[in-house]
Amino acid sequence: MFFVFGEITRLNDFVFTEDNNYFNTRKYESSSMNGIGWEASLQFMAPLPEKRFINAGITYTPGFNLRTTNQDVIFRYSSIQTSVLAFDTLSNNTVNTTSRIPQTIRGGFAFGQNDKFTAGADIIYTTWSKASLPGTYGTWSDVISLHAGAEYIPDRFSNYSFFDRVEYRAGCRYGASYTLFGEDNLKEYGITFGAGIPMRRSRSRISLVVDLSKRGNPDAGLPGETRISIGASLNLYDYWFLKRQYE
Repeated sequence: MFFVFGEITRLNDFVFTEDNNYFNTRKYESSSMNGIGWEASLQFMAPLPEKRFINAGITYTPGFNLRTTNQDVIFRYSSIQTSVLAFDTLSNNTVNTTSRIPQTIRGGFAFGQNDKFTAGADIIYTTWSKASLPGTYGTWSDVISLHAGAEYIPDRFSNYSFFDRVEYRAGCRYGASYTLFGEDNLKEYGITFGAGIPMRRSRSRISLVVDLSKRGNPDAGLPGETRISIGASLNLYDYWFLKRQYE
């Protein structure tokens, strides 16, 4: 089970930039949400000869409701005012309602050989067309995202070559946003490259990753974004909890 809470705020300005003789309008929305959900998972693991393995799993998260307090305030103001706080409130409404988060199904599998290589893939399906969030605009659609990746280690226990102990990783993904722009989703494609660098005299590792992704299609009149992300993390492996034994 899990508990979800938080707040979503939206601010929309309708401004007449070419003429100061008109009043501008600002709409402020705030939605405070909280609720409880649950999910269930099933995993299958099978050892194979020569230290090989195959794993498969599925996770189901049913849709759940969030108690929501939605405040909607509309102001009117003039661009020639000396203070942006000099607003004239047109309406101020607070409503207690319910938001609906849709169900999600995740499935995946992995296979490989211990201390040598691993490859796997995941698929995620969410029924966003059945979601309901007060104050949002537009139409939502169901979405599917796919993720795949692999890791290869030349020789984890090599005493002669540092590069043979490095974990080399690569992955790719495809997905789409749940928001429709006209009749189209924003598609996203991405590839990742990474390495797990072993630390001297330790099982701890420094992980480096480069992520290249592209979302949308400006040529078709849709929003577009190209992104390069570089990251690092430290995975610590400690021995303090192991009980010393003597013979």
